[in-house]
Amino acid sequence: MARRTRLKGASAPEEHENGSTLSQIREKELEYNGLVMVAQSEAKKRVFEAESQAEAAFRDAEDRAARLSVESETEAMASARAEADSLSAAALSQITHMQEVADARRRAVVDEVVRATLGG
Repeated sequence: MARRTRLKGASAPEEHENGSTLSQIREKELEYNGLVMVAQSEAKKRVFEAESQAEAAFRDAEDRAARLSVESETEAMASARAEADSLSAAALSQITHMQEVADARRRAVVDEVVRATLGG
């Protein structure tokens, strides 16, 4: 059972006990407040560290993405150049072949015209 003390007219031992109990309560309250402040400080520190690590990871990811983008672009450009060179070479080969065929046909036509003109 809890013991009740009178505020007015309390005996000296009761006042001392009451004061001692209040003092102990204040001490515990201060102790707990100190623990809460330490815990809050530690929590803030951990949050700050986590945010710093997250920011660093984000920066690293952005840097890596930029590097990969440049590498990918370089590879794509090299591939496109190689394909363009290949197509250009194929086109030049076809043009050369077509010119040779056209020259041969022109010579054949000229020969035919000369024969027809000379009656021959």
